[in-house]
Amino acid sequence: MDTLVSVVAFFIVFGSILFLAYVTTKYIGNKTNRIMKGKHISVMETVSLGFDSRLHLVKVGNDMILISCSGKNIQLLKTIELDVKQEDINTHNSSISSFSHTLNKYLNKLKEKKQWFIYK
Repeated sequence: MDTLVSVVAFFIVFGSILFLAYVTTKYIGNKTNRIMKGKHISVMETVSLGFDSRLHLVKVGNDMILISCSGKNIQLLKTIELDVKQEDINTHNSSISSFSHTLNKYLNKLKEKKQWFIYK
């Protein structure tokens, strides 16, 4: 009887720890997302050029700016005029999937595989 109580207590404590970790991660993720996301500034695209150098295409207001970042150096390369429509920008921003969307996609694939094994 003692072992049954200790096993139940273990699962309750373990479940509580998992739940608290989940809630904390969601809270920190939402807070970080709000801090990192600007109203008027967004990074449209980033390309890595090597170990320590990247090009960033940044949308600031209605302007597109090409920035080079390497080590401790950040340099404005050029202001670019692109024929980018607002709907293209919205499509780009919506294509960034959330964790829950990705998790649901993999769970659905797992369910499909499981059903395939059941029928076979």
